[in-house]
Amino acid sequence: MNTRFLIFIFIFISTFIHKVYGFEKIAIINLVNIFQKSPQQALAAKKLEIEFQDRATELDLIQRDLNAKIEILKRNSKNMDTNARNALEEALTAQRENFSNKAKSFDHDQMQRQHEEQNKIIMQIKNIVQQIALEKGYQLVIDSNAIIYFNNIQDITEDVLKKMDQK
Repeated sequence: MNTRFLIFIFIFISTFIHKVYGFEKIAIINLVNIFQKSPQQALAAKKLEIEFQDRATELDLIQRDLNAKIEILKRNSKNMDTNARNALEEALTAQRENFSNKAKSFDHDQMQRQHEEQNKIIMQIKNIVQQIALEKGYQLVIDSNAIIYFNNIQDITEDVLKKMDQK
């Protein structure tokens, strides 16, 4: 689970938790369940997979080429003259560095885009929860994962999922 998502849950809950005792209509949701089951999450995952597919393929090809050259160096290093071996080692070092930089950039970009897509989904969930709360007169909606015990509290998780399916 990503930390931004957990921080959002904590902030979402902590802003309202101190007022719980004054509320008469309280509902709960399972935010993680909603997020995981939402069609938006599946679409975002597929979108990101397509978006980063070319770069992932490129990294895979670079790594295969690098591994092949390392194997050649291991097999032939005893038969190579010093200059040729040094040149190949330098080329491998440069290629490793290039691969490492591209991999770091790929990971960073991919994580950033995942966060962007997750934040969009979280905002949709938040808007739907607010809409349902207003429609049904709930004064407080809390994530069920933040509650140790609850009794006689309406769970609106399925209602939220239904509305997520409609969007």
